[in-house]
Amino acid sequence: MRKLSLIWYGQLVSTIGSYMSDFALTLWAWELTGSATALALVGFFSLLPRIFISLFAGIIVDRVNRKHLMILGDA
Repeated sequence: MRKLSLIWYGQLVSTIGSYMSDFALTLWAWELTGSATALALVGFFSLLPRIFISLFAGIIVDRVNRKHLMILGDA
């Protein structure tokens, strides 16, 4: 149970950090340009890779070692 908690906590910290980076980039684009279009484009392109990868994630997870996928995802 200790290993699961450690892995879960690491994933939680990684996810929070990723979303904080996306939010900071969005704020930076707003302060730099003052344009709603730039704000929307930064938000869209920060989510685009997640949308694309999630389409194939189920297939990949079923066929590849989960431990290696978690290491790759955090890298």
